[in-house]
Amino acid sequence: MRRLLPLAVALLLATPAELLAYADKTTHARLTDGSFRLVPTEATEIHAFRCEVAHGSVSEDEEPRYLFHFWNPVTGRGLPRNSYTMAFSAVMGIATTGRPGPGLEPSSSYRTAMDWGWNEMEDDYDWLGAIEAYGDGDLQKAYTGLGHVLHLLQDLGQPDHSDSRPHPGNYVANYIPGITRVGYEGLWGQPNMFWPPGGAIERKPTLQGYFRAMADLARAEEAPVRARWRDEMALGLGTVKHDNVSRAVVALGEAAGFVDNNWKKFELQAAIKPLIPLQQNDRRFQDHLALGHRLLPRIEQFGAGLLLHFHEIVNPPPFIEGVEISQNGERKYLKGWSGGRGSTRSWGGTAELPLERDVPATVTIRVGPRHPMPAYGAPPEQGGSTTCISADPREQVRERLQTITVTIRTASGARTLPVNEGSEPGSPMGGVWTGTFTPTEGATLEIEATDADSHLAQRSPLGDVLDSNPATRARASTRDQFPWDGYEPGPDVNHSFRVAAPAGCDFDAESHRFGTWTGTYRLESASKGFDLQIGGKIWFDVAVSETATVRFRSLLRPAGECHELTRMEFGPGSGSYTRTKLEKVLERRVNIRPGEADRVTTTDTPTETTTNSGGAATANGRIDFEAGTYSAGMSSESSGREHGAGFHDSGRFEGCAIPTLSGGESMESGSPDDEFWSKREWSYTYTYSGPARPEHATLCPVCFEYGGTQMAIQSFVQRANNLLQQASSELYQSMRIEEGTAVANMMAEFDEFWTAYDYELETNVATQCDRASSLWLQEDPEYGTAVQDVEAASRAAEAQARDLATRAMQLTQRAAAALDRSSPRAAAALRTLSQILGTRGWTAFGG
Repeated sequence: MRRLLPLAVALLLATPAELLAYADKTTHARLTDGSFRLVPTEATEIHAFRCEVAHGSVSEDEEPRYLFHFWNPVTGRGLPRNSYTMAFSAVMGIATTGRPGPGLEPSSSYRTAMDWGWNEMEDDYDWLGAIEAYGDGDLQKAYTGLGHVLHLLQDLGQPDHSDSRPHPGNYVANYIPGITRVGYEGLWGQPNMFWPPGGAIERKPTLQGYFRAMADLARAEEAPVRARWRDEMALGLGTVKHDNVSRAVVALGEAAGFVDNNWKKFELQAAIKPLIPLQQNDRRFQDHLALGHRLLPRIEQFGAGLLLHFHEIVNPPPFIEGVEISQNGERKYLKGWSGGRGSTRSWGGTAELPLERDVPATVTIRVGPRHPMPAYGAPPEQGGSTTCISADPREQVRERLQTITVTIRTASGARTLPVNEGSEPGSPMGGVWTGTFTPTEGATLEIEATDADSHLAQRSPLGDVLDSNPATRARASTRDQFPWDGYEPGPDVNHSFRVAAPAGCDFDAESHRFGTWTGTYRLESASKGFDLQIGGKIWFDVAVSETATVRFRSLLRPAGECHELTRMEFGPGSGSYTRTKLEKVLERRVNIRPGEADRVTTTDTPTETTTNSGGAATANGRIDFEAGTYSAGMSSESSGREHGAGFHDSGRFEGCAIPTLSGGESMESGSPDDEFWSKREWSYTYTYSGPARPEHATLCPVCFEYGGTQMAIQSFVQRANNLLQQASSELYQSMRIEEGTAVANMMAEFDEFWTAYDYELETNVATQCDRASSLWLQEDPEYGTAVQDVEAASRAAEAQARDLATRAMQLTQRAAAALDRSSPRAAAALRTLSQILGTRGWTAFGG
């Protein structure tokens, strides 16, 4: 063996990849497969990203990452930095020295697997990086990072790694002919070596808990083997000593200041000599085989626990992705949230029509976030390698809820909707929730739900309760205990519907959108009696007449988001007010004379007063054509000291004609012949006097569809991606992998395109239109400026829509050209889609 030393030294300098643990493409792949076999099938998301986890598990052994796969839980140290690891780093130009020591001298060991796996990977494939990637919506990177961390856990199940022992001799046979023995890792890299499958999943509350438990287990299980085979420097590996080399090595290490972490031990006794014969009746072979049979199944069990633990951290709370209501097969309502990445989601819909009264309706509730479909192909059998053709580009609706309750809340009360689980078309493994009810009046859906998927137990709130505000995407932060950001647990009350007026209603909302009301209010009152005064009585006889003539504007508005107009608002009015007062006063004074007390002298003095004054009126009310009810009121105030007039009226009406507001009342106390008497009569009449047409009416639609263009763009992209998805699936099934991948990349381009839409430009038009209407209603002097603001906002939104249409047609034509040879039918359909957009614009897609 003496002649082996120079070859071994050369091997150590040239191939420190022998510091790897289990063989990456065989043992690591099989361990990953074993963990996945233990993960329950209902954990569909974890299985869907099996390819990414497997890829991360294998690629973690790329250089120089393997230098950081060691951690001794007793000393807290990683791989010792010795002559051959330093030489390799210098030759490869790898700046991977360990952390500085206490005196800022270079550390005698590389960073540990614990630190590396937690948050020290420069490419963010570590634990915290994977959690952040998931929160950003990049699930592929998140699960790839999980695979990298899983590799570290698997390595710590190899005792050399959990004791920070270099073990480069496992693969000497690959470089030196004639070597017929192997080390412990080399033993499990043999093609026909198997271990028992893992059993019950082992769970720990933290990543550190998994790493420590795995390392402690490996150290404990190897203890009897190391005690029996004392000639092993590392598992299954002996040493080769050479005194002439030792002195130089010692000097080199001492000069570098490496005087701890067993560096000298591993320098002088490099574990490069394989000792395990490949003979089943050999005692050493049997001991190491038994060690693997104890450890490898446990690695699978801990690995499965780690996969579930990661998903419990990042698994976002459920939210109501969308609600659809239909009657007689016709979709009446469809609104929801969209946007897979970023911190916010967009709200919009493609349908919001009134429901028919007393007609059965079906409500369909889709719960997000959607889970990806599992990858194509069945998992490989034990002993095979992980083979991933492609992840299925489709997504399925979240299918696992613990509870879901839907309450329909109306003005007259609330009732619970029976909810059943149904199947989602195009997603055979997906689920939706449906219920039926018969609407009689408008209502709000109050949806409550809890998740069946597990969430991190030590976090509060857990994340199992429905997110009441899907506008902000809930994501696990990387702070202590991974608390939620953007999560508001509670019922979802974002969806409301209205019920249409009875059949036969032909009310033209557009022609009555802006209108004017005129009318009068009249009060007649009379009274007689007396007031007591000092020295006598003052008798009076008063008649008062009050008349208010008022004009005010009205505006029809939607009762909800955007549907037929049902509510009329009254603005402040103006007009004239007249009060006429006729008063006759009789002064009767009593003169008392001695002896003549019964003699009375009376003097009568009549007085007449008339007051005419201007005034103003305010009015407000609601005329609901959906319910056939109205409620309106008005009060007028004179410019003088006199009291104002007013009215309030409410009732029902049939059909859709705007009702005339009229009414009154009469009250009398006593009789005109009595000494004391009063009478009060008042009446009012207000009529709608025809439509008005303010300046901004031509710029603003009857009802502005918030997000209409955005939803049209999304609809266009969805139709294009459906064509691309079908073409991609056909290419994958025919094993034309590269062409299928190219088509999948095109789908990503379309997804990225529709996010370029600036929602604020469109909503600004709606905001300015609403402001202009309110100012017109109030007869505000700022109305002229508001019209200019509407014009500017409209021009900006129209320019954006035209620009996006041009870009969409260019992208579609390019995709069609790329599919001409591989899928001509899809190419033709894409060109037709582009032509429709070019001729009819976004309105062809609902915008």
